Amino acid sequence: MAHLKAMDTAKDQQSRYQWKLKLVRHLYEQGQNRQDILELFRFIDWVMHLPQEQDEKFWQELNSFEERQHMQYVTSVERIGIKKGMQKGRLEEGRSMLKKLLNKRFINQPQWVDERLSQATQDELEHWIENILDATTLEKVFQLKT
Repeated sequence: MAHLKAMDTAKDQQSRYQWKLKLVRHLYEQGQNRQDILELFRFIDWVMHLPQEQDEKFWQELNSFEERQHMQYVTSVERIGIKKGMQKGRLEEGRSMLKKLLNKRFINQPQWVDERLSQATQDELEHWIENILDATTLEKVFQLKT
């Protein structure tokens, strides 16, 4: 359901927020054990990524819901860990995507390309992915927009 709703709400972040909250609440209401809730929650959180502002609102709403239900399955430490893991996963996914695009567009790449990719931040990757559409050389791909 999370995957289907993530696809359905790809262009409607408010609807995605509502569905994510509904799906996570449903986990609690089903009486799942703690480990199952954590594993399913991690999947839902990964598939239904929200912008930072909505993500913070989601966590506040979830925390409030947990308090009302007198249960806290996802501790704040786990929450931080999940968030860091998701960020790392998105970074690796971005690196992989850009590498595939570079391989398709520029056949022979020097070693510095892999070095730049391995050290890239999320913002840099986003700029480079945008740049690849118009860039005529590798150097132009890796220029940051000012």
